[in-house]
Amino acid sequence: MHEVFEQIDKTLAGLKDFQQASVERVIENFFSEGHSERILVADEVGLGKTVVAKGVIAQMLRRKINEGVEPAEIEHPRPPFRVTYICSNLALANENRKKLAVFSDDLAKKYVREPSFGRLVELAAKEKHGANGQLLEVCSLTPSTSFSLTNSDGNVWERHILFQCLMRHNLLKPWRPVLDRLMRSEVKQSTWDTRERWFQGWYELNEDLVDEFLSDLESEVSLSEDLADWLEVSGCSCIDGLVAIGRRISGCLPDDSEKTWNELLGSVAGAASDVSSASFYRLRSELRTRLAKTCARHIRADLFILDEFQRFDSLLDMSTDSENALIAQEVFKRDSPGKILLLSATPFKALSRIEDDEVEASHQEELRHLLTFLMNSDQQRLSEYEAARKDLLATILRLRDDSFSVEDLSNAEKLRVERALSDFIARTERGQIGENVDSVFRSERLDCAEYFSQSDIKSFAAMTGLADTVDEVSQARHGHQLMEFYKSAPWALSFLGGYSFRDRLERNLKNSKVRSALGKSTMSWLPRERIANFRLNLSEEAPNAKVRGLVKRILNDRVEELLWIPPSAPHYPLQGAFAANRNFTKTLLFSAWAMVPRALSGLMSYEVERRLQKRKGSRSKYFVEDKKRSVPLMRLARISHEKVA
Repeated sequence: MHEVFEQIDKTLAGLKDFQQASVERVIENFFSEGHSERILVADEVGLGKTVVAKGVIAQMLRRKINEGVEPAEIEHPRPPFRVTYICSNLALANENRKKLAVFSDDLAKKYVREPSFGRLVELAAKEKHGANGQLLEVCSLTPSTSFSLTNSDGNVWERHILFQCLMRHNLLKPWRPVLDRLMRSEVKQSTWDTRERWFQGWYELNEDLVDEFLSDLESEVSLSEDLADWLEVSGCSCIDGLVAIGRRISGCLPDDSEKTWNELLGSVAGAASDVSSASFYRLRSELRTRLAKTCARHIRADLFILDEFQRFDSLLDMSTDSENALIAQEVFKRDSPGKILLLSATPFKALSRIEDDEVEASHQEELRHLLTFLMNSDQQRLSEYEAARKDLLATILRLRDDSFSVEDLSNAEKLRVERALSDFIARTERGQIGENVDSVFRSERLDCAEYFSQSDIKSFAAMTGLADTVDEVSQARHGHQLMEFYKSAPWALSFLGGYSFRDRLERNLKNSKVRSALGKSTMSWLPRERIANFRLNLSEEAPNAKVRGLVKRILNDRVEELLWIPPSAPHYPLQGAFAANRNFTKTLLFSAWAMVPRALSGLMSYEVERRLQKRKGSRSKYFVEDKKRSVPLMRLARISHEKVA
């Protein structure tokens, strides 16, 4: 075990001091008597929440190893320390699963077990061979593949596991060939046979889980109307429905047939016309959902990690009856599901207006929802927090009184709120871990007055005229938004796709008044012909002072020639555009409107391409339909002993 503890110590030694402090805080609370064993690490973006999670795993793994080996475990070794990592998508799951594994390289092969499941349904099949001395297993789940089930009948492996479970029921065994074809669906026979050999060679069913699942199938199922009529059944159980399918199809199934399920239905008299293939798809989905819920009740993990959980926060809601929540309840609502670590830099909206706070319409509902989960619905703890929060809010609202100053504020209420939350939330911000942290940023105010021109006014007037006409025709009001659109992007009407104003405009295009106003609003639309010929100069002609100033601020000194940001500590002397822009850096823009990223990214990309075309002396067209690949793929060619272009 020496090399194991050495690797664990190495992992923990690689943590920054503030990360180590977070790990120790999480471990302390996890193992405190009476704690909910649910904690949120809400460190600011970029401070290494995944690294903290890895440190928590290392500490918990060491504790488990130090618990010692019981005599009974010599013959039946203890299963590995299991981490179930839940995140929003499979790519992130696969990437972080390896990062969390504590061990690396040869030690990973020796001590880290390959995940025994990647979807809930896979829990019904367990590997025949044990852990073989492996100490750690990191499995991953995503809401789309494991918690949202009714929209899918599963992949081929899930359906094969489901088929194996069904074959454990005595009433279904006689109909094996038919149910084999039903669960195979449209998959090729060779692919299905491969899964069969795979299962028989490496897996066996979890008998307790399967018995519970088959028992659940004895309850009534809601078959689609056409399928129920075709089978001549009503109010039947899943088992009865499957038996009825077996009886109806069995006489039409050649032993050597490789037909898919839909092809088979086509050869059964009346089936193709009387029952839809979607009805069988729905039945398979129902079977998969029931098996997944059973598996959720049997999932075991020493540690659950929910990464960026706000993207799938329905999993935390223990009160609703949505599908995600129902299956999550099976996992998290048990007496001892395992310790739960949530990771998120932005678990809820942290900023609200004072008007929102006064009417309890701020982020409080989101935070209350989160705290209910973290505190495992402990009403005493929740009440203590709520009382402290209201007292703190009342104190802050007193600042509106001119006779009350910040110096008069007491921090007693603030400390009460912190005490109520500190057992369940750990957060580190950059300002806590170093001096002058914000010095890496440089804030500059863009003075738009020097760029303001007559075209800005004409553009707004054109947009206002069109909006007044649309409002008159549709009996709506958009005037309060137009100024924001105008200030946010040039030619705003070209970028308003998805906004209610654009929708109303398109619905009323046949109206003569709207068509007339539209013809007068050209200043608010992108000039396509000028863009097509690269004749539109954004830095001079964009009818928006902000954008003209932004283009001149960013795209100067041949910036368009940069393939990447110049290095801050170059190994070689910089040349060309890199030498002219050695201090060039990223520009961060903020906007509350979804149209802004769409507009600025497109316009800035156009302007860069226009400048490169001008320098090249080309007369190419901008739009794809107007040109035959005017810009070739980038090629690297040696043009001298010192330069590469």
